[in-house]
Amino acid sequence: MDAAKKPERKGYEKNSADGGGSLLFRFFPAFRPIRRDLDEILAENEISAESAAYLILCVAGEEPASRREAMERMRDRFARIGEKPTVGEYAFVLQNELGLPRGFFSTLFPGPRYSFRDLKFLGIIQERVHPGDRLSGERALRILGRALEEK
Repeated sequence: MDAAKKPERKGYEKNSADGGGSLLFRFFPAFRPIRRDLDEILAENEISAESAAYLILCVAGEEPASRREAMERMRDRFARIGEKPTVGEYAFVLQNELGLPRGFFSTLFPGPRYSFRDLKFLGIIQERVHPGDRLSGERALRILGRALEEK
């Protein structure tokens, strides 16, 4: 093989021109148009409920036009969640929307505390956090990426 000519690689490449190592782009090529929104969400120190709803609906395949529309669609699911969701609240909504496996206690007592424990056990939440800690945009996307791998 000619040393100057590299073999053509098909599929996902880590350093590709379309953005690199994001799991969302690898699993869902349709996410390419929402890059601007993803950049804004990644920059959030404390993710808003609208941004969390937007991410979850995009992964669920419903593709809302805006974050505000996503929040309106998920208003009933975010009813008990404040303006800035915690890690446990995000885990609860994510587990319900993606149909992730439930443990014994989260089946008996559905809520953020036990959903957090389930996702921690599954390795979806890997950071040293507590269910009541605030969630950054970066952490939300990392959790979402691992949840997609689990699903």
